[in-house]
Amino acid sequence: MPTGARPKGARPAGEREEKILRTWTQLLLERGHKELASIAVESEIEITEDDWGTESVTLGLPPSAHGIVTEDEETLNELLAYLHDVCAGNVYTEDGNPRQEVPISTKMSLLTIDPDWQEEMRRLISEAKGSNQGVISEKVAKREGRDTHTYNEMTFGSKSEIRIAQELETRDLLFFPLPLGVRAETGDRWKDRREPDFLVCQDGAWGILEVAYHPDRYEKDAEKATWFKEAGILCVEHATAERCYNEPVDVVDDFLNVLSKHRG
Repeated sequence: MPTGARPKGARPAGEREEKILRTWTQLLLERGHKELASIAVESEIEITEDDWGTESVTLGLPPSAHGIVTEDEETLNELLAYLHDVCAGNVYTEDGNPRQEVPISTKMSLLTIDPDWQEEMRRLISEAKGSNQGVISEKVAKREGRDTHTYNEMTFGSKSEIRIAQELETRDLLFFPLPLGVRAETGDRWKDRREPDFLVCQDGAWGILEVAYHPDRYEKDAEKATWFKEAGILCVEHATAERCYNEPVDVVDDFLNVLSKHRG
């Protein structure tokens, strides 16, 4: 296939694809899946025909979310289940009959090309610097033989943290995921550094939300919370990784409610 050629049977996105995308996104939002809706609204829908004219659907996921979605079977299945409900009856057979069982494949959507995109990439590469974001989490993950996760060019220690980040994004809040905190008290680098999961600012009040708190780590987590409280950040809240993953909206609501009591 020549470079840039469209797959056989593919057509330029039209009004039907846009309607499916809009309906799917709104359905996810109305069902309380804001983090999934944030992925859907950046996605693309492509309807293709086979050699006999029967249609199927391809879901183009944004590059920033493609890895997260395809590596998380539960998230992918939930996205596809809602999309299938929308597509059923709106995709057709070769005879023009509505299909109730619609095959849906996934791919990574390609970024649009600006005239000077190569020059912009060269500039970003030349200006790239090392980041202090997620450095401790990356070292711990490497030591334990596991991977960190990337979302929107940010490093996270778990998919539960990504769920919280996505929810905080919907609130238009200022937040810092896995920032490196330094207070040089002892001269021992590792004793003088801590990495909160989320440092959040709401109306001038600063607080920390910690993910993956477990009872058997109580002393370690309590020491970390005390370290930040001694520096003046008095709102330090914990939520289990399981709850952060399954109920990110409620976790953030509860945290912001507590944080609001620390204003002024």
